[in-house]
Amino acid sequence: MVFAHYATLELENEALCDWHRVRATNRLLSKPEFLKCLMNFDVTPYLLSRVDAEATVDQMSLELGTCHFSFPQFVELLLRCAVNVGDTLEHKIGSPATTVRLAHPCRD
Repeated sequence: MVFAHYATLELENEALCDWHRVRATNRLLSKPEFLKCLMNFDVTPYLLSRVDAEATVDQMSLELGTCHFSFPQFVELLLRCAVNVGDTLEHKIGSPATTVRLAHPCRD
């Protein structure tokens, strides 16, 4: 699972990076781990700027009063980023009717 992998990046033993251990130890995801996830999946910088991604994380951190996120909060962060991606692509391509596939040249 993606959350389990990124929430355990600092652990040296990959055998400890499973969902059951993450739940048992109440592992949380930090801002740098979340941003690394977005970068590894090419969300940043291609679909969403790093500045916009950081602003999304910072806004949620401010609302929650924490800079570490549980699995449900990770999902919410992904959804917030997805909304921002949609807004960014619509602005880049100028038409809400254009598909993401047609927006591929906008990646540069």
